[in-house]
Amino acid sequence: MDKTEYLQNTIATYLEDLSAKRMVPGGGSVSALGASLAASLNLMVINFSINGIEDSPILLECRKEQEEGLDVLKKAIDDDCEVFLRLMKEISDKKAGPESYKNAASVPLIVCGECARSAKVSLDILPHANANLKSDIRCAVHMLKAAFYSARENVEINLTGISDTVYVESLKAVLSENEKKILEAERDILDKK
Repeated sequence: MDKTEYLQNTIATYLEDLSAKRMVPGGGSVSALGASLAASLNLMVINFSINGIEDSPILLECRKEQEEGLDVLKKAIDDDCEVFLRLMKEISDKKAGPESYKNAASVPLIVCGECARSAKVSLDILPHANANLKSDIRCAVHMLKAAFYSARENVEINLTGISDTVYVESLKAVLSENEKKILEAERDILDKK
């Protein structure tokens, strides 16, 4: 089984393994990494912008929210590798069933939700951010949108192995709601350019 402890390794190792002929990391893990980078960018903006009593309560709450989201996203970098390897083993052993695909879809689904959560943070910090860092907020929301669509691809490919149509439709509804939140945040952020 391939290693799945990228978070404790170097970026160079991650990129080497990503570009090699290896099962992991793949698109799901990359989505989590991209969203982690965007969340980190939001945190940088927040940390540089906290300087006055007036903005501090809002920015402090946003920082807490983003730190929690970043922890989830960082964990997803390795978790996605693990669930994918488990699915591939179950397919190889001819033991894969709907639960296997639900499990494989679970991590990128979490990433999709965290992308929407972080996009809201991007929008919430915009009026309180250091003016010199507003382009970083726009970069973050662009990265979150890309990470969302990448993670969604990984959810949708696994939905093909799930026969429970009620479950599949409920996941599609969650994805649609998350997409709406991200697109609204992006629109509102870019309109204030």
